[in-house]
Amino acid sequence: MAARPHHAWLDERTREEELEFKRWLDSLTTASSLDLSLTNQGVWRTDRLNMLREYLPRCPNLTSANVSGINLAALDPKFLEMLGDIFAQCPNLTHVYFSNTNLGALDKARLDALGGGLVRCRKLIFLDLSSNNLGALGEDYLKALGDILVLCRNLDSVDFSHNNLRFLNKACIKALGDRLALCLNLASLNFSLNNLGGWDKDCLEVLGDIWVRCRKLSFLDISCNFLGNLDSKCIMILGRILAQCPNLVSVDFGTNFLNKLDRECLGSLFQSRNFASVILSGNSLNALDKVRIEAVGDSWIQCPNLFSMDLSHNFLGNLDRARLGVWGDRFIRCLNLTSIDLRYNFVLDILYEECPGILGSILAQCPSLSSLMLCASDLNKFSDEQFDQFMGALETNEKIIIRFPADADNLKYLAPERQSRLQRFIQHNEALSVERALNEAANFAFPAFPSAPPIVFREGPAVPPGSGAAVAFPPRHSEAAAAPGAAERRHPPL
Repeated sequence: MAARPHHAWLDERTREEELEFKRWLDSLTTASSLDLSLTNQGVWRTDRLNMLREYLPRCPNLTSANVSGINLAALDPKFLEMLGDIFAQCPNLTHVYFSNTNLGALDKARLDALGGGLVRCRKLIFLDLSSNNLGALGEDYLKALGDILVLCRNLDSVDFSHNNLRFLNKACIKALGDRLALCLNLASLNFSLNNLGGWDKDCLEVLGDIWVRCRKLSFLDISCNFLGNLDSKCIMILGRILAQCPNLVSVDFGTNFLNKLDRECLGSLFQSRNFASVILSGNSLNALDKVRIEAVGDSWIQCPNLFSMDLSHNFLGNLDRARLGVWGDRFIRCLNLTSIDLRYNFVLDILYEECPGILGSILAQCPSLSSLMLCASDLNKFSDEQFDQFMGALETNEKIIIRFPADADNLKYLAPERQSRLQRFIQHNEALSVERALNEAANFAFPAFPSAPPIVFREGPAVPPGSGAAVAFPPRHSEAAAAPGAAERRHPPL
């Protein structure tokens, strides 16, 4: 049997690729995400993009588009125009991801083509611009990028993470920031992984002024920025800026080496009274002494709406009794604290012997605590006696529901007897939680509205039927007011 020629094999492979592409197109009719990223780079051909553009009107469920990993600067401008047309063909598109797409190398023609497509996404609320080295760009480019963001009228969240913003000068920061302040619906900003800890006082004040001018800003991610390396003046400025943001209720301070800060700096950093959710994961808070713990905790107590706290990855398991007691006292005095994340705090082999029992007792005394996030690797560090002390203390509080992460470090990796005890505890408290909710709904009383006074009909003089006598109507208000004795008769008793 003669072997097939080489070109026949290529034709067969091409047919298989075309069939696979058509199957992918068909799957978009029910899909919610459009994948144009590097993992699906076979789409980036003129004929296939044209087919996709014509097919998209049949895909009403698409709400997100992912272009991550594609080097947009290396594409012909016509591809970016087609990409803009593709975005415009998705009327319900709300999320677009441009992570690691070399946006910083786009010339003006390419940027305008891309921006024109984004502006036509009338429902766009989230834009991912991470990992694009925007810190190396000039003032004019940042102005042009900012103008695009302003024209996206419903945009409420932008991700600027991992962009080397540390290298921007004041003029560039202001150029971008002035545009961000004009995004009237902007509620969430991500500035993580930008080494903002290397900025001087002037740059920090310019950036802070931008945050304050974003009047709807409610969430700010400044994690992984080496804020612990800032001097005391910069920390004071940062704390003042956060306190001046009128609607800022949630801040991510994770992995910023805050354990390096002194008492005054820590107290200033958390001086805002608007905080409702604080993320402090990965800051080695086990290194804080009593005085600094008091400064942080006292600031939290002054936040009347603080309900969520993330203290994961802080090695709190090796705290001694005195420092753990200070933390506990502040937890208990946060009257509205409903959620605490304590995952990965006992991963060190150094575990203070009485820590689990004391920690369980503290958590059980928190008046509003209803959600406690733990992980199996922590609980596996406990001895049987420590686990009994921890659970024995928690079981005195019927409001707390223990939650585990959805990853591999969940409840099923515990020993069977510990697993069953935790499951009984969780099921019992969840049942009580449902019962309490039903009782509250059953006992809910609508506010009583004042009832109108009863209408009393008085009998007037009888008019014989057919007598032709005129029926006397009551006088108008102006006539009644002009009549003698009107003051006494203006409001006759009913």
